[in-house]
Amino acid sequence: MSRIVNRPIHVNRIDDEGRPLSYTDAKGIEHRIRDYLDQWREMGDWIRGEGERVMYRVLTADMAMVELEHRWDDAWIVYRVFD
Repeated sequence: MSRIVNRPIHVNRIDDEGRPLSYTDAKGIEHRIRDYLDQWREMGDWIRGEGERVMYRVLTADMAMVELEHRWDDAWIVYRVFD
């Protein structure tokens, strides 16, 4: 099971390929990325002027599986959390 949360985050560090290495959530908790499970690109709603977004399914150091979204406007979001 999973749930869509759409919570903004601050990405602390990225690797040479632009992937996040760690992020801080709205509560100020830092989450380190342990493994990258999948990566893909999606097109936003072009009528609203949205561009491409890059999605990452990751496993954090505390073993949480989440999907992170890097939006066309450079915002980062925790899009989905898996139970």
